[in-house]
Amino acid sequence: MEKEYYFDGTANIYRRTAEKTVKVQTADASYVNRMIIRQPEDISRFSGHVVVEIINPTSFKEIDRMWMQGYREFTRSGDIYVGVTSKPNTFDMLWRFDRERYARLYWPNPTPDVPWPFTKEELAIKVNLADQDFSYETGMCWDILSDVGALLKTDSDKNPIRKFQPKTVVLTGWSQSANYLITYINHFAYRGGQDVWDGFLLGAPVRSLMIPLNQYESDLPYDARELTLTRIKNPAIWFQTESENGNLEFNLKMLARREGDDPDFMLRQYDVAGSSHDTAGTYTDYYRNDPDLIRIGGLPEYTAKDAVPMNYPIWFPVGAMFRNLFRWIETGAGPATCSLIETDAEGNNCRDALGNSIGGIRTCLVDYPTRAYYGYSHINKGESTLYPNAERDYLFGHEEPYPKEMLKAMYGTLSNYRNLCIRHTKQQISKGLLLKEDLEDLEDFAVGLAREGGLED
Repeated sequence: MEKEYYFDGTANIYRRTAEKTVKVQTADASYVNRMIIRQPEDISRFSGHVVVEIINPTSFKEIDRMWMQGYREFTRSGDIYVGVTSKPNTFDMLWRFDRERYARLYWPNPTPDVPWPFTKEELAIKVNLADQDFSYETGMCWDILSDVGALLKTDSDKNPIRKFQPKTVVLTGWSQSANYLITYINHFAYRGGQDVWDGFLLGAPVRSLMIPLNQYESDLPYDARELTLTRIKNPAIWFQTESENGNLEFNLKMLARREGDDPDFMLRQYDVAGSSHDTAGTYTDYYRNDPDLIRIGGLPEYTAKDAVPMNYPIWFPVGAMFRNLFRWIETGAGPATCSLIETDAEGNNCRDALGNSIGGIRTCLVDYPTRAYYGYSHINKGESTLYPNAERDYLFGHEEPYPKEMLKAMYGTLSNYRNLCIRHTKQQISKGLLLKEDLEDLEDFAVGLAREGGLED
């Protein structure tokens, strides 16, 4: 069942120092925020696990992407999901949905008379997420996240899940929200000795995106080290899709990605072969024909020129990542490592003879493919969210199905193809990269694509 709650408190506004540390700029600014909680109706089904998502605000509306990718695992395991509003640029869309219901939301700028050290026009050239507003302050998010983590672990009557007595609480986020996590972990997760989160899962952070500590710092320069994790004392998993792992030019400037089991650096990094930043299953199809989004003009659309939008089912490996993260936290046994996707000297993904990337977490869909998967889509010039003159957009991928004759030559019959997919999936389950509960669903997904492509018995 789903419930919504408001919570309030005070948050400091921080600034960066010349030494790349943080310092309080304005203390104790008041806020009122909201959270969505999805929990088992029967308390006896609760697993002890809580997943808190920094709801993604990039499209100026609230996208609970980690819920979309994880709800199958959360609901069958009995986990609790908490989604937290993370940026006040989404307030307007919430007010359009129900002004009375969301009128209390309040992240006021404590220094509204202080001008920005840049113009919005200057910022728009450098940053693709220019959503500054003198009426609010985005920098409240850091203390808000710590407040939420602390609240969910207390016995206070104000804790909405107190009766469940959660055992393990992790923080997660997708895309921009995963970039929030990088900054939060590096500067705030252990600030003042606090340690309110048991672990973290970072989903597809964008390697070019630096999250400012407050909106007045949106134009500050930064170096690559500020987009990597420098210390991680709690188990963390970081994964990339093919849209972020290597294709974009700024990735060449990044420090080497690394993993660790050291008590001060507990991290696994994965690339998911075949996946892209946005997919039909986790974006357009998920919201298809939603009457409320239609009413307020917020329905997402696929606008690329490719005939087949990406619909790679990334939720299968992501579900395993969440379960492995909880096991790592509770038993100390880290999850399996896996090779990253191979890239060439220019940062482009290396591809096999059938068009799919080499390396990474793999399902039968890329090792016994019926199509090639690409982490970008083709668009008209001027439509890119990253580069004005680009003809590729790396937010939504596309697929290129193989001809029917090719599928018959590769696999013969649909029954043979099914057996290949089952065998491959069992191998990945034994490595801990997929879950046995997903075997049948992944098999059906793969066989359905093969049947759609013309393969038959």
